[in-house]
Amino acid sequence: MTCHIGVIEETAERRYCAEPVLNAMFAAYFAEADRQGVKIDAEIDITELPKEEAATFSIVCANLIENATHAVSGLDEDEKLIRVRGVQSPKLMLSVSNPYEGSIMTDDEVIPITSKAGHGIGFRSIMDYCEKHDAVCDFKIQDGWFAVRIAKK
Repeated sequence: MTCHIGVIEETAERRYCAEPVLNAMFAAYFAEADRQGVKIDAEIDITELPKEEAATFSIVCANLIENATHAVSGLDEDEKLIRVRGVQSPKLMLSVSNPYEGSIMTDDEVIPITSKAGHGIGFRSIMDYCEKHDAVCDFKIQDGWFAVRIAKK
């Protein structure tokens, strides 16, 4: 097993939110996006979640950021941008948006789908999180931007 101390030190200094599990995930995924030339515009005001929910919510957030990073990878340098907004009060809400190139396939419920092998599991995990934690998720495709919003009911 290889430990990348530089990556740990680099991400440990960045604070995106007070929730420690989410902050660690944001720091790691934002650092990777930065290494790929992606600009991050993040405003996240999430202070504390129950331990089990913090873990599952961080997986959902990681998937969204990874998808957004992949979506902007083929764009010009000045277009590589991911916006992340999150609040805990009055109810937990997270929005991740990014420009994209090409087309996005959706099913009848406007949930993004893919025909690529090994992809598409992430959105099912988002829907599972929403069912388990009484939240809703919506997707918006408009003017060259793709946005996902998750909000507690």
